Amino acid sequence: MKLLLSFVVSSAAFTAFCVAIPMKLRFATLTDVHIGESCNGDLSYDACRPTRALTEALKKINSLDPPIDVVFMTGDLTSSALETEFQKNHDIMVENLNASIP
Repeated sequence: MKLLLSFVVSSAAFTAFCVAIPMKLRFATLTDVHIGESCNGDLSYDACRPTRALTEALKKINSLDPPIDVVFMTGDLTSSALETEFQKNHDIMVENLNASIP
């Protein structure tokens, strides 16, 4: 059994305490998705392998039962750190992951 540590901070007194809550946490990790790599500027599903791979991975994550609680995305999210690549990454997550994405 895993423990989720919940922190509560009182800003007035600058105090904090921790509560351990027993729970099971299921998570998936996606790393180095490199949106935009070898796509020649076309980030569409059909033209860009990383776009397809991320989309299909998120669909698979959504299909798991019991469901995944958290998805961690680490490593290089884009190929060239272009705003369009970051936006495409975000759009793919919003469209394909049953979660709140800031």
